[in-house]
Amino acid sequence: LPADLPARPSAGRLLLDLSVQFQAPAGGLAELAVKGGVQAKALRVVDAAGAPLADLAGLAIQVDDLQPLRRRAAVKSVELDGLVLSAERNPQGQVNWLQTMVGRKAAAAAPSSEMGWQFSMGRLALRGAKVNWIDRSVRPAAQLALEGGALQLDSFHWPVVASAPASRLSAEPRLAVPAPGASSAAPNLQLQGEWSAGSGQLQARATALPLGAAAPYLAAVLKPRLEGELGLEATDRWQGAPG
Repeated sequence: LPADLPARPSAGRLLLDLSVQFQAPAGGLAELAVKGGVQAKALRVVDAAGAPLADLAGLAIQVDDLQPLRRRAAVKSVELDGLVLSAERNPQGQVNWLQTMVGRKAAAAAPSSEMGWQFSMGRLALRGAKVNWIDRSVRPAAQLALEGGALQLDSFHWPVVASAPASRLSAEPRLAVPAPGASSAAPNLQLQGEWSAGSGQLQARATALPLGAAAPYLAAVLKPRLEGELGLEATDRWQGAPG
């Protein structure tokens, strides 16, 4: 792998079962088509300094049709098990995940006359996910965990086209505050959504969300200790294509 990569795998096993076809007809455009499956086990990704960014117990991708020269990708399914993301903001306000992308953004922002990618995915399933967040830019440092993440996304298309079936999203993570005095009630978040080229809606619900999660961010302006739980429901409906 190139030495200047901002992130790289440091461990894991990869299994490829792919079919590759290449054609370069005389006087015509070259074509490259890839289909098949990709699996990964016990994968770990680290940043340039070797600090962990992500751990993944299992990954399975089934590709129906990938044509990189034509910028088209049709993925049948993506399944991720036991994904753990480690996100951290240092005292200078820099977020590790964002820093890994800084070096790539400038190149990606260069103007191009090429068409954008056309992407479709039949199903995305995320099971047993967890996001660990540490923010050292506030005092005391904030520590949060979004865990137990179960997410499913069906029939995703980009760009959204009128002929495509509606996309559906369902997610039920839990927010935890690993600190003394945190609520013993299991907080949870629920997210449901459906959209198409013509309209869509997104519903969000939070139950027993611990207010202590915001305490480190309000410590400079709010002297009393913030405790309690928050519940809320919200619905957003729109007409026209999302984005």
